Amino acid sequence: MSVTLFEIGSDNLRAKVAPDFGGVLSTFEFRKGDQWFPLFQPADSEELVRAGKKAYFVMGPTTARTRHGAFPFHGEMFSLGDLGHPHAIHGFLPKSKFAVVSSTPSRISLELAQKDQPFPYPGDFLVRLDYSIGKDGLIIDFKVENRGNESVPWGGGSHPMILKNVMGSSNSFLLKFNSQTHFEADPSEPENYLPTGKVESVPGTPLDYSVPKPGAMGRDSTYGGWDGVFEADWQEVGVRLVGGVIKGNSTLLHYWNHPDRSIWACEQLACVADAHNLAARGIQNTGLQWVMPGETFEWTHYFNVHLR
Repeated sequence: MSVTLFEIGSDNLRAKVAPDFGGVLSTFEFRKGDQWFPLFQPADSEELVRAGKKAYFVMGPTTARTRHGAFPFHGEMFSLGDLGHPHAIHGFLPKSKFAVVSSTPSRISLELAQKDQPFPYPGDFLVRLDYSIGKDGLIIDFKVENRGNESVPWGGGSHPMILKNVMGSSNSFLLKFNSQTHFEADPSEPENYLPTGKVESVPGTPLDYSVPKPGAMGRDSTYGGWDGVFEADWQEVGVRLVGGVIKGNSTLLHYWNHPDRSIWACEQLACVADAHNLAARGIQNTGLQWVMPGETFEWTHYFNVHLR
C-alpha cells in the first residue's frame, strides 16, 4: 500500500501530511521568487516516510524521554510498550495511524481514538490534531478529550525538524529566545540523556539566548521560564522563522542541535521529560496535566516564516 500524503498550503507556504504515519508533516516549504525551498527536513518520498523520516511531528502523551518507558499509575508501574528507545522517546502519537476527518486546500483535521492505536496507555481518549496554513505560517491545534471514567495524565508538544542550511546557506542561523532556567542532565543516565537534573539559572551565562547568537552545537537542553517565542534567522539568505505558543503551556522549550546532523529543533513542550515519574515523586511544575473525565487538554503552536 502506498503512502497517502495530503497537501495543504497558501500562495507562499505548503506542507504535506501523512495521516497513516503518525499524522506527521513530511514537508514544510516556503516560496521565494518562483522557487520552493524546504524549511523543515524534507521526507517527500514514500521510502523516507516509511523509514520514519519527517519534517514535523506532535509528541504525546509523553514528551522527550520517559525513564525506562514506564511510570506509576494507581500504585503499579505502567509500561508504554516498545517505542524503539529505552526511554520511550516522544511517546506513541508519532507512531500511530490517524484518521482524516476533513480536509481543505489550507487545513486538515485528523483524529486518533484510544481503541485505534496499538500502544498501551490508561484511559479512553480521543485526540484531535489540526494543521492549517495561512498567509504567514503553519498552525497546529492539538486537543485530547478524556472519554473515560478516571483522570489520565497527558503531556506532549511540537517537534520540528528544522534544516541548518536553509536555501544552501553556509553560515549558522542566529537563534533568539528568552528563558530563566536550564535543566542539567541527570548524571544517573549517561547513555540515555534525561534533562531532569539540577536546575541552573540562564541569564548572563553561555546558555542565554536573549540576544541573538549562532546556535550552539551539541545542545540537548530543556529551558524553563520561556516566554513562548523563539526566532531563528538565516541572515545570509534573508529567511527568518518565528515559532511560538498561541494557547496552552508556554514556559518550556527544548533545544536540540546535534553536530553530526543536518537538522536541529526548538521543541515547544507542554511538560518536561519524564514528567510522569517526576510528578509521581511529588515534584511540582512539571507541566504534566491530569485530564479529568469529560475534560480536554489542548494547545496551539505556530511557525511563521518571514522573508527579506
